[in-house]
Amino acid sequence: PTNVVCGAGNLFNVAPLFVSATDFHLQDCSPAIDAGLDANTATTVDLDGSTRKLEALAGGELIDMGAYEFQSSATPTVAVCQTSVDVILDNSGQATVLAIALNNGSTGCSPLVFSINGQSSIPFDCSQIGANTVTMTATYVNRTATCSSTVNVVDNTPPTITCPANIATTTDMGQCSAVTTYAVTANDNCSYMLTKTGGLASGAAFPTGVNTVTWKATDPSSNSTVCSFTVTVTDAQAPTITCPANIVKTTDM
Repeated sequence: PTNVVCGAGNLFNVAPLFVSATDFHLQDCSPAIDAGLDANTATTVDLDGSTRKLEALAGGELIDMGAYEFQSSATPTVAVCQTSVDVILDNSGQATVLAIALNNGSTGCSPLVFSINGQSSIPFDCSQIGANTVTMTATYVNRTATCSSTVNVVDNTPPTITCPANIATTTDMGQCSAVTTYAVTANDNCSYMLTKTGGLASGAAFPTGVNTVTWKATDPSSNSTVCSFTVTVTDAQAPTITCPANIVKTTDM
């Protein structure tokens, strides 16, 4: 049908799960069990004369929808979570966990629908590296149960680092060294810190010879990458020498 409007608390487009087409007693997994509104029904017995408002499911409303009250405990939903799951951040520092990934054998009527913190999946990023407590909910119509799990967000992507090509230069005029500048760059899916682990800093006076410079990029998860290059300084300046002016003298007495 089209243009159908259902009032609050009604079941629409859901199979009631009667025993048969002619027997309107409810099956164990009927969504009509404990789905009525107690306050709206004053009757105390159903068409069989059996007790109305029998608690078939713990908590919530008691009365069933329909002509007959289900007369025993109905199958509850029991949520069972994984103790923990690991999720690896991708190259953009993002990861997604599906609710069903937390399920560890939840039981109940079928089909169970799972959610994590109220959603079918939730995203994680670099700000959540480490242990994160989440709630998984297992639901069958009006039968809901929850459990807690831990999502361990892991970053195992090391930073990238780029050193300049080896540098060859000559000494500065009148010096036995060469002031040399360079740039080292890095990138990471989260964040990083650049540290010089060997050699001289950019802008320092490098002495003659081969000077090795080493840098390391480290992210908050202790993933690291190292690069190095050399600065070779050659003395290409000829020495200067100064002789005295020509000397004219007479013989000694």
